[in-house]
Amino acid sequence: MESRSALPVAVIGAGPAGLTTAILLAQKNWPVVVIDQQEPPIDKACGEGLMPPALQVLARLGPLAELQQCGRSFDGISYHVPAATFARGNSGINQTGALMAAATFLSGAGLGVRRTRLSRWLYQQARQQPLIRFEIGRADHYIRHSDHAILEYTQPQDRSNRVRLACRYVIGADGLRSTAARWIQPNQAKSRKARRNQQRWGLTVHCRGVPAPGKVMVHFSQGMEAYVTPLGSDEIGIAFLWYRSSFQPRGRSTITADLFARFEELQQSLAIDSGPLAGWLDASLQAVGPLYTRRRAITATGISLVGDAAGYVDAITGEGLNLALHSASLLADTLDRGLLLAATEGRLLNAQDLRQYTRAVNRLKFWPELLTHGALLLSRRPVLQRAFVSCMQRQPYFFSQILNVNMGLASGWQLCHWRYWPAILQLLFQVVDRLASQLSRRG
Repeated sequence: MESRSALPVAVIGAGPAGLTTAILLAQKNWPVVVIDQQEPPIDKACGEGLMPPALQVLARLGPLAELQQCGRSFDGISYHVPAATFARGNSGINQTGALMAAATFLSGAGLGVRRTRLSRWLYQQARQQPLIRFEIGRADHYIRHSDHAILEYTQPQDRSNRVRLACRYVIGADGLRSTAARWIQPNQAKSRKARRNQQRWGLTVHCRGVPAPGKVMVHFSQGMEAYVTPLGSDEIGIAFLWYRSSFQPRGRSTITADLFARFEELQQSLAIDSGPLAGWLDASLQAVGPLYTRRRAITATGISLVGDAAGYVDAITGEGLNLALHSASLLADTLDRGLLLAATEGRLLNAQDLRQYTRAVNRLKFWPELLTHGALLLSRRPVLQRAFVSCMQRQPYFFSQILNVNMGLASGWQLCHWRYWPAILQLLFQVVDRLASQLSRRG
């Protein structure tokens, strides 16, 4: 395969976004160097659910059969709200039952696959590309010249010696705490963060010997959620998300038991006892946080961000991998058109050249991020949770359409179609009714 450039494109980060970008560029005959501090497979806290559109991007990288064999398909999402207990007047304690609403994907099945297995599969596809090479190291410094860039990184065996790599372009796919993001705006103050008590954290555990559900199950608790993703016939992954104000771990040895204790319905649905957790929990434990990361710019001369490095709101809707893979595809397509032109003109690509990528990413993220903020509103308000789930019980097709919008398969404006007005009115009625009931109980 003949390379289209003597200088490679440098990709910082060997996660899904970085490897996907690298493979797509190599398929277009661009040489790529992938730099990460460790060799794949790389583990990370993750919901581990690949939505149908994400599988379409992965199908461009290589045959999916092997990946599908080490995962488990799911056909939709189900929301579970716990039973609500409250005092009403002199009648003592009243209890309302747990609620559940389920929606089926309208665009085919998704795939639950462990992060390490996805990483291994992507690494295998990348190794089959002769134009991709891997370097183990930590990217430390970025120097921009008129027609090329210099990326300096240190290798684990010699931290005192920096390796200098001349490259055509630099792609930052190095996650929430991106080093590359600081190179784009070095004088920018740290991105605006949520207040300390509103910061969100996540943790992933894996369980064996538990029947896998047919859908991704989302269980709500006070300011917390648990996401159950099927990973095999008797294997599941559970991702916990919480606000700092809702849950503060006592320690690593007890965090899993403490989290499960907050989700009684989850324990019942899995038919497990929270006591002997060690008997069926995998030894792996991955945590991440705070989650919210805002970027004012994702491109600059000679460098772009992709995936979580380009900004992240929250994992509550499970669209992180989908957005990362599609962003990688958009970036690879944009660079393919721009790199050759910039090389012939003897210059680096600048932010103006990448404006198509920036606009496309903003369009891609608009509705999913809007729905993410809506889901975060539900997370801290049980009254809204019960109103939403109660409505979706009666309107499962509307729920499916919301999932379509969340996956980027439809515009959110489609939810305003007249056929959905009854569902919207019903949802508003549920919210008003439950808020009124809550106020009357307080009175």
